[in-house]
Amino acid sequence: MKLGLPLLISILSALGVASLHGAGDKIDLDRRTPVAANEQIPIGDFFRPPFLSNPKINPSGTHVAAVVTAEEDKSRLIVYELATMKGEFYNPPGETTISGVQWLGDKRLIFEIGLYRASFIGLYASEVGKLGGCYPLLQYMGARLLAVPPARRDRPLAWIPPGFGESGRDGRVCVINTDISTGRMVNMLTAAAPSGEFAEVEEDNRKHMEELIHGPTEDQDAGFLTDREGNLAFGFTSADGRFAMHRRVGDSWEKSPVNLDEVDVLDFGRTRDEVIVRGPRQEGKPRALRFMNAATGELGDVILQDEKYDFFGGLYREPTKNGLIGAGFQRNGPAMTWFDENYLALQKILDGYFPGMVVRVVGADDAGRIFVVQVSSERQPPSSYWVNLEKQSFGLIEKHYPWIDPERMRPVSIIAYKTREGRRLDAYVTLPAGASKQKPVPLVVLPPAIPPAYRSSFEVNRERAFWGFDPEAQFWVSRGYAVMRPNHRGSAGYGWMFPESDQWEFTKMADDVAMATRYLLNAGVIDPGRIAISGFGPSAYLAVAAAQADPELFKAVIAVHGTYDWAGEVRALKTGGLGGVGLGVLTRHIGDSAKLAELSLNSRVDRLRGAVFVGYQREFGDSTKQSTDLISDLKRAGVVHEVDSFGNLRSPINLVRNRVEVYSKAEEFLAKHLK
Repeated sequence: MKLGLPLLISILSALGVASLHGAGDKIDLDRRTPVAANEQIPIGDFFRPPFLSNPKINPSGTHVAAVVTAEEDKSRLIVYELATMKGEFYNPPGETTISGVQWLGDKRLIFEIGLYRASFIGLYASEVGKLGGCYPLLQYMGARLLAVPPARRDRPLAWIPPGFGESGRDGRVCVINTDISTGRMVNMLTAAAPSGEFAEVEEDNRKHMEELIHGPTEDQDAGFLTDREGNLAFGFTSADGRFAMHRRVGDSWEKSPVNLDEVDVLDFGRTRDEVIVRGPRQEGKPRALRFMNAATGELGDVILQDEKYDFFGGLYREPTKNGLIGAGFQRNGPAMTWFDENYLALQKILDGYFPGMVVRVVGADDAGRIFVVQVSSERQPPSSYWVNLEKQSFGLIEKHYPWIDPERMRPVSIIAYKTREGRRLDAYVTLPAGASKQKPVPLVVLPPAIPPAYRSSFEVNRERAFWGFDPEAQFWVSRGYAVMRPNHRGSAGYGWMFPESDQWEFTKMADDVAMATRYLLNAGVIDPGRIAISGFGPSAYLAVAAAQADPELFKAVIAVHGTYDWAGEVRALKTGGLGGVGLGVLTRHIGDSAKLAELSLNSRVDRLRGAVFVGYQREFGDSTKQSTDLISDLKRAGVVHEVDSFGNLRSPINLVRNRVEVYSKAEEFLAKHLK
């Protein structure tokens, strides 16, 4: 089915739910334009999923594929031809949704299909011109796309983690034959699914497995990495919280001497045995982006080293040969470095097309003529454009959040504050219109998450606050609150300033957040009697911990679906047998009883002076118990608090309707307690 893009968008909208109701707020999914300037912006506009995401251009530069959202939390695939602007779409059945789209050639696509309310289902493929003829590649095996080899795009590699298809601790990598298109999509997630269909799925999976490679059998699987040509090159394992790297040599694995406590492997390098790492700590210097020999552990050339920040960002590679051509990274604001003169010249051209914006190349055809770029600022959400260098022309693909009016968003300022040790960290402040020393405003502090206490891959992933469009911050500002998003010692980019052990010192991170808030308070534009702190999920811990660190500062605390009792978390992971790699990391670094007691917050809730709002998801096992235990301790200590629960197993808390309800309740809570 082919049709013009505007008509396509209308049809996709009609497929969705016209409106959904949260607590006091209507989510109008038909509306793709901003509300009138004299209307308050609905909560749903800030927390709706993007209309378009993940745009990818095919090798010849003729078509762009992307994921579009046409109803609540459900995504579809759209492909349209640049020359004619005519589009084609695929709407997956039932409650399934599409993600992770990649081109396997000029006509063939690979993507993931999962349940937007629950879990991942499998990898599938389709062809331009007949997207509706979607066919399965690997179903119900937990398979995730690992790489698309440039020279053999029709034979992608997928990672199959332990526990799928066969027992054991080792993961596997599968080379997929995408030419076979005879299988059918099977729904095995219903109680009424015939038993014979499972055998059919297994048989079809085997047909698509052109090659199956087992990972290192030593210890627990923690992921894989290919080389520059897209061939399997490295496997990662974990034991007792320590990670190891293994090289693929012939048909066997050899353990590498690289110490993964000292470096973080980010990507493949220039040769078979080379990787790119975030280098080891250096006295008085930020951690650099470097090459490393995986066979010997010897460090190679420095690719990039900033004067003030550890490298934290992404790498840019040329389309056909995967050569490293650039790096985008975070300082106190976004930064970009090109190692290729042609792309450096391209960046200057793009900056001229979109003055005052952050412009990032996100894709290119093989000839390097046509590019997909993303344009944004702190007030303007991302928009995707195509750029034709030969014709010196460009055009809008789609705004990711077309219902947001940038003119109604507020600018973001960057401030620096000092920790107790005198280290300077960054915080990002957004003020509502009219805020001044003569008219101080209430403040909501939004700390980034604590570093992941346990992880499931070889690379240490970090959270941080950054300069750019932040929908949650803009929501609170639209309600008249100032917002501060402070980084702390565990935030990405700042680790070099502190002892390595501080990455597990969550209470010190909370103290950093309180120090940042005190610093902003000295500026005089914040009402000292109306300061709140809010955390959702991984940041909820810091919201409560910072309020305990400085009880008189925070008059209200919002904590939604967090982890507060680390001793209880460890017990739950051990009892449930689901900890795996993550449990090993957690117990290694904070697993002794004294440390767990120090980091757990429940026994210290009597320090809280402000009112506390606790939100959580129903029917979510130990995660729900974390919140209900906190509520019991708040009652015991006589702390003023309010409680609400959201969703259930069929309707997780991160779904848009539940997020809207959460923030509706949180808005009412602050209006009551900050007055």
